[in-house]
Amino acid sequence: MPMPVITFDTLKYAKRLKGSDVPDKQAEAEALAEVLEVNLKDLATMEDLRRDRTAHDKQARRYDDGGHRHRRHAGETALKPC
Repeated sequence: MPMPVITFDTLKYAKRLKGSDVPDKQAEAEALAEVLEVNLKDLATMEDLRRDRTAHDKQARRYDDGGHRHRRHAGETALKPC
C-alpha cells in the first residue's frame, strides 16, 4: 500500500510567519519543524519493523512446517510447488 503524499510549502509558511513579525531565523526554523513533524509521524520505527519481521517469520515457519501445498507425482523424489 503506497504512503500518502503530503505537500507542505515551507517557503510560504515561513513568509507568513515573517509577515506576522516573527524573526526570519525563527520563522524558517518553525517551518522546518512543521515539515519534520508532519513527515516523521508516519515513519516506521524499529519496533514496527521488528513486529512486521516477527509476523513474517511466523508465517514463513507455518509454510515450511507443512502449511504449503506441494504435490508429489509418481517417480519424483523432489517436491515441486503447485
